[in-house]
Amino acid sequence: MSTEPSCPSSTTAEELQAELARLRSENVSLAELNIALKEGNLALKDANTALKDLLASSREDRSALLSQQTRSQQRQYAESAAQTDPLDRAVGVATLPQEVLLQIFLSTIPPDHTYDPSVLSGSRNAWLDSVKTRRALPLVCKSWYGTGSEALYRDIVLQRMGQICALARTLRSSCVTYGPDPSELVQRLRLTHCIVQPTCMDVVKEDLTFVIEACAHLIVFEFHPHPAFDDELRTSEPHAFLHLNMLDDISENRTSLALCEQFGHGLRHAVFAGPLKIQNLRCIDQVLRAGTHLSRVDLGPYNGGAKVLHFSRSNDDVPIVLPHLTHLSLHVDEDHGRFLDYICESWKLPVLSHLTLHSCQELPTPLLAHIGLVLHYLHIIPSLHWDGSDLRSTLADLPTLCPFLEHLVLPHIPTLTLQCTIKSPTLQYPDIWDTLMQKRHVVELMCKMGIACRLPSLRTLRLLSWGSGDSSALPLILVLCHPTDISGDEVRVVTLPGVRLVQTSWAVLLDRGLGYAGKVTFINSSP
Repeated sequence: MSTEPSCPSSTTAEELQAELARLRSENVSLAELNIALKEGNLALKDANTALKDLLASSREDRSALLSQQTRSQQRQYAESAAQTDPLDRAVGVATLPQEVLLQIFLSTIPPDHTYDPSVLSGSRNAWLDSVKTRRALPLVCKSWYGTGSEALYRDIVLQRMGQICALARTLRSSCVTYGPDPSELVQRLRLTHCIVQPTCMDVVKEDLTFVIEACAHLIVFEFHPHPAFDDELRTSEPHAFLHLNMLDDISENRTSLALCEQFGHGLRHAVFAGPLKIQNLRCIDQVLRAGTHLSRVDLGPYNGGAKVLHFSRSNDDVPIVLPHLTHLSLHVDEDHGRFLDYICESWKLPVLSHLTLHSCQELPTPLLAHIGLVLHYLHIIPSLHWDGSDLRSTLADLPTLCPFLEHLVLPHIPTLTLQCTIKSPTLQYPDIWDTLMQKRHVVELMCKMGIACRLPSLRTLRLLSWGSGDSSALPLILVLCHPTDISGDEVRVVTLPGVRLVQTSWAVLLDRGLGYAGKVTFINSSP
């Protein structure tokens, strides 16, 4: 059996040649495609460049057009404003919401610590400038009249008897005129050093009574009698003056009765500067019994002697309860022992947190035992006779008397190491009034000693430069210069009426008036 031989080699060669021919053809096609893609890419790059140029040109044209339109509008506005009545230019401002306008107008009233409304400040002071501005606000346009009146009448200061009569006349006339009732806008009323002629006393008291009765939304009332005038006529001089005594027996004084009614309507802050007599204290006692909404009370010095003891005992069965009072300021010199007994016996202050004691010769332990259980802030302002002989034993009992005390302000005692005497787990900010200021590194070392000794919560210790013990701004220093306001090497300057000071993290230093050539020098302001 014979077989015919096969030829695989010839077949494979033909297939390889065909595959090579196909690959050469595809390679040529790919090369042509690559050339076409490169040409397309170059065309796209050219188009992109042209588009960028076109976009840049469009932006320049648009910017030029907008600039031209802006200049044209500015010219139109200028021409329109030149042809418009000046009174019509404030139409846009006049259409602001009343709430926004009120906040703007209220910002014209300076803070209390920046001015002194007393006439002793002269005619050029921040308070009078503010009054002039607020008087002009309601006169700008009709749409500002209501809001401007609210800013004008919100805070009233009466310094002369003629101002009392004028205010009463304004409030009476508002009942028959169109417009807002000013009596509903008054929230703060202050009588400051107002003196009255005896022949005008009845008329002035009648007008003052009407003013107090009419101001139904009163929140703050302050009475500062003139220290140089008495409330009783002691001379036959026909032109003698008396200070306006409005704190008298309620049963015989309609002004005191009207004030008592206002205290029951929601008044929150009361200031009765001294000196206070026994008849004034009787009135204040009745007024405070009605003031259940009070959150702050400032009382001046009392000079009624032992009479207050009998007065307080007659009211033991009905104590004064002030459930919302958080801030209290008192005078506690050596003549105020009976007055403090009266407070301990007759006052109930369940939420009192801030206590300021003026003219102290020693810490009033009975008073602190009565009202110190919830105190967070205690400020002791010493008298000229302060010696601090019993301070060590009192400070040792302070954690028991004031278990939640955080901020303590004390006078300097050279023989006493404060940070090693007090054992308080809550005290954070002790401040010490000092006449011989220490350097910064000494104060910081004292703070470290306090933390290591008995004050685990201590954050900072400061020295306060004592230079104006009789200044009315003295209690404000600790309020405006709180220890948490600054830290480290920060420095802040604060200006008070008659006092300028610089606050640092370790001291509050008073300006001693040693500046020259417009520069102010502060004592020991360097570390």
